[in-house]
Amino acid sequence: VRSAAQRSPDALHHASEQLRAQASFLLSLVPRTGVVLEAASQELKSDRSFVAAAVRANCTALEHAAPELRADPDLVLAALRREGRVLGFAASELRSDREFVTKAVLQNRGALMYASEELKSDSALRLLAGGVLSL
Repeated sequence: VRSAAQRSPDALHHASEQLRAQASFLLSLVPRTGVVLEAASQELKSDRSFVAAAVRANCTALEHAAPELRADPDLVLAALRREGRVLGFAASELRSDREFVTKAVLQNRGALMYASEELKSDSALRLLAGGVLSL
């Protein structure tokens, strides 16, 4: 399964539930394919340390984390250091939180594009982001 998953990440979806619950196996694949979190068991998708490791390897893995982890400000900010679009995978309450979005924009100006509609039009945030949004 490991070699099949390294060639085609979709192969993980056909792996046994038992294999998809093995953190060490899935994390061994992260450098080759960032979608391991998508195929992981629900338990691993809720495991903060597993999700944090997956996000460190591929920040877009946040998209497949359990909802409570997509609402974890520290985890989301860690992912935002690498790519602004991951704010779009964060919980709506974070995307609507002015203080959090300010921190996100300070780390990655592109994050503003994925904030709530209200915050996207906030003039102070737009200035902070350096005009990455055009109306």
